[in-house]
Amino acid sequence: MKRYEYLLFDADNTLFDFSLAEYISFGETCRKGELPYSEELYRTYSEINDGLWKRIEKKEITLEFLKTERFRCLLVSMGYPDDGTTLKKAEELRDTFIETLGQQTCTIDGAEELCKALAGRYKMYLVTNGIGRIQRSRFNHSALKPYFDGIFISEEMGTAKPE
Repeated sequence: MKRYEYLLFDADNTLFDFSLAEYISFGETCRKGELPYSEELYRTYSEINDGLWKRIEKKEITLEFLKTERFRCLLVSMGYPDDGTTLKKAEELRDTFIETLGQQTCTIDGAEELCKALAGRYKMYLVTNGIGRIQRSRFNHSALKPYFDGIFISEEMGTAKPE
């Protein structure tokens, strides 16, 4: 007798190597947006982004606000004026980052083998926070998609995990 019928998997840094995907995407965003990439700039971005995600968890800001704000704050930290021109540049970086990150399908070592071994024995679903357009694109282009029955994305469901 099978104990479980359904298995729910987190996506980022569980099955997908989100840290690597974000790193690659940030570098590509800098290149396309003509920003001078450096490891220090990436660390600054990460600190800003992490702080904003914590504010989302506390329901202080919305995901829609975070998408642009992380790049606006980064540009201001680089010495850009806090004005409409910088906001427009932040919106361009946001769009590039979302597009680039959605193309990243890096998985954690062993993730595909695990999913293949479990597929067919269980109904498997991915449950993830994050931006729907990015998560859905990454999932749909990944080698893991054939093993899953579906995906639940917090942005599309209107609430974040663990709720």
